[in-house]
Amino acid sequence: MSNEEITADIISFIRRHAIGSVLMSHEERIKRAVDKVRKNHDFSKQELNWLGRIEKHLLNESVLNVQTFDEDVFRDNGGYTRINKVFRGNLEPIIREINTHLYDDGGHTA
Repeated sequence: MSNEEITADIISFIRRHAIGSVLMSHEERIKRAVDKVRKNHDFSKQELNWLGRIEKHLLNESVLNVQTFDEDVFRDNGGYTRINKVFRGNLEPIIREINTHLYDDGGHTA
C-alpha cells in the first residue's frame, strides 16, 4: 500500500468512529463517488470514457483538481483545456462534485 492509501484508510477509520460514517476502502469511495456523478448527469459516450479515466486516476492518486489535468496522462491527451471542451465547459464543477461525493457521509460532518 502507498502512503496515500494508508492515510485515506486512517481518515476513513477516524471518520467512522467520530461521526458514524460508513467504513469503506479508498477504492469503494472512488467508485461510489464516480457512480453518483454518472447518475446525476446525462453524459455523452466521450464524457463517460473520460470519467472512467478520471476514476482510474483516482484509484492510483489521492488528489483530483484542475491542475491534475495538466499533468502526465491527461496532459498527453490535451490537458485541462481539451478535456474541459469535452465536458462542454463543465469539467471544474464535475471535479468539485466528485470530490464532494468522495467523503459524503449523508450530512454528517467531522
